[in-house]
Amino acid sequence: MDPLSMRLSLTLAPDFVEDLTAWANAGGIDPHLSIIGGLGGTTDKGSPILYEVHANESFFDQFPEWRIYIEQ
Repeated sequence: MDPLSMRLSLTLAPDFVEDLTAWANAGGIDPHLSIIGGLGGTTDKGSPILYEVHANESFFDQFPEWRIYIEQ
């Protein structure tokens, strides 16, 4: 799986991590979730965080709401 870049706000991040963890546990997959771009010292909840994740199409089939956050 090639890594995907996903940009999420702090308010969405916990839900994303929860869904990603559920998907990874069910499939025995390690998504290698990492933060590659952060808050830049701010605590603004609307500030985006850039994540890198190894997820395939089955994650987005199960959780289609996250597809819109993939960076091209």
